[in-house]
Amino acid sequence: MRTRYSILFKLLGVALLAISSGIGADYQVVASKDFVSDSISADELKRVFMLTKNTVGGAKVTPVVQKAGAAHEAMLKDCLGISSEELQTHYKSLVFTGKAVAPKAMATDAEVIAFIAMSKNVVGYVSASAIPMGVKKLQVK
Repeated sequence: MRTRYSILFKLLGVALLAISSGIGADYQVVASKDFVSDSISADELKRVFMLTKNTVGGAKVTPVVQKAGAAHEAMLKDCLGISSEELQTHYKSLVFTGKAVAPKAMATDAEVIAFIAMSKNVVGYVSASAIPMGVKKLQVK
């Protein structure tokens, strides 16, 4: 019986380590090839997507979002700490007051990747399983 608990706790520890290190995340952050860095802080990423910051490393940056889906929901929960409805309300408020323009919203991973590949200094997110060809995968610190 003691051995079973020992094995169970070891498995639980491995699972928690995998979760905390980002293994199994439902999304990946990607940017255009000319993006100033290979990484971005979690705070900078949140501020870029909340439209309270428009530069990273001195370069102007533009976010692109997905309209819906597992990657969209996971990114909002993990990075922004809000729901899709709350994000839309936030964007509408900024647009209504003239403080910002809502980011482009894409329906699929392929659309996000294609848009970012054709653009300069754009950051977005796609499913963890997407193959981000023509864009740069960013490490979130």
